[in-house]
Amino acid sequence: MFFWLVVIVGIAFMVRFESRLRQLERRLDDLRLGTESDFVPGQPETAAPEPVVQEHLPGPEITSDVLCLEDGVASAVVSRRRIEVRTGEVSKGVTVHDAGIVRHCVRIAEALRARGPITVQCLLREDGTPAFTEVNARFGGGAPLGFAAGMRSPAWLLAQAAGMAVDLPELGAHEVGLYMTRYDESLFLREEELAALASRRP
Repeated sequence: MFFWLVVIVGIAFMVRFESRLRQLERRLDDLRLGTESDFVPGQPETAAPEPVVQEHLPGPEITSDVLCLEDGVASAVVSRRRIEVRTGEVSKGVTVHDAGIVRHCVRIAEALRARGPITVQCLLREDGTPAFTEVNARFGGGAPLGFAAGMRSPAWLLAQAAGMAVDLPELGAHEVGLYMTRYDESLFLREEELAALASRRP
C-alpha cells in the first residue's frame, strides 16, 4: 500500500513537472521571438498565467523522526526544531516535545501504513498550529540528534530483525532541550602519511 502511494505521488509529481517544463519552454520561445510582454505592476494579465498561491507559514520548522516497527504503528517519535539549515541539511537543531505534533505523526504513520523510519516535517503557523508539508520514507539528515536524545532506532530495528524483544519507551519519553551543532573539518595529509595509512589496509 505504502509503496503504491509513493509510486502514485511520484507519477503525479512527474506529470506536474513535465507540464511546467513545457510551459517554461513555450515562455522561452516567446522570449526568443520577442513576443513576450513585459510584466507591468497592477495589470494582472501580464502576471504569471498559473500562479501558485500558498499559505504563509512563518515557522519555525519542526521535523519529527518516526519509527514504525509494525505497519502503521508509530513505535517512537522524536521532534526537533531546525535552528539552522545549510544546503538543505540541518546544521543546528534542538529536540522539542509537542503532544499535538506527536498525535499527528501517529495518525500520519497509521494512514500511510508506514513501516521503518519516516521523517515528518511541518511548519508552525502564527497561532502555533502545525501545517504538515512533507513525509520522507527514510532517516532524516538530523536523525543523529534523535538518536542522542534516546530514540535508538538502529538498535531497535536490528533487534527486531534478529527476532529479539524490543523494549520501547513511551512516546515523548526522550530528552528535550538537547542541542546539536555541526561543523566541517579539513584533514591534510602528506604523501608519506597517506602511504603509511594505505599500508595498514588488510
